[in-house]
Amino acid sequence: MKRKRQHVSDEMFSVSKRIGTAVKDFDLMKEGDRILVVVDGTAASWCCADLLVFRRSFAPIQYDVEIVIPQDILSPEFCSYIRDYSLKFNVTCHWEEKYIFTSESRVLLAKKFNCNKVAVFDDLDDMIERFMKIMLLKGSILDQRPYLEISYNIFAIYPLAYVDRDQINLMAQVEYPNHADKFISKSDDFETLAVRDMINALKKQHVGVRKNIFNCAFNINTEYLI
Repeated sequence: MKRKRQHVSDEMFSVSKRIGTAVKDFDLMKEGDRILVVVDGTAASWCCADLLVFRRSFAPIQYDVEIVIPQDILSPEFCSYIRDYSLKFNVTCHWEEKYIFTSESRVLLAKKFNCNKVAVFDDLDDMIERFMKIMLLKGSILDQRPYLEISYNIFAIYPLAYVDRDQINLMAQVEYPNHADKFISKSDDFETLAVRDMINALKKQHVGVRKNIFNCAFNINTEYLI
């Protein structure tokens, strides 16, 4: 039985709406999907898992969420919180003693738990920065579609494709006030930080520049992609 949450914050509701738009625009989810989410300790990973669970209660399709929790990177307090959460909302959580975060390992876990989709929790800013970094510094064009086949009959989906990084951080602070300071921050390399500075400078002159970059990346001809 899928249990409904009695109350969600305005911040969570706002992010949920953007996920719903992405799901509709890119046809990310279908009836009977089994979606794997691997929580890596960042706010985005847990927000993504929580939102997919939350949206089950009113989504027009039926789907399951399988959450993988690597115990070696999460605080004991947060692990305890997740155990209570899994019981409260009837969610299956798989506890891994140690986990290496690679695309290959996610595929292996998807096969292990019979999932046909893997939720990647990159937000809009992550996707734009990665696209620009590879194009500018490596001279290649990365496939930026939010729905990609990564192994036979296993697909990567990006539910947070329309969500700003600031929205995720704000939701984490409001929804999980006792754990927000324990989330792991992403460690960005100098190349990513340089691209971020460039995009922020462009935003001052063109407010919609991020959306334009995303649309260009999504609509680019497939023969140009790496």
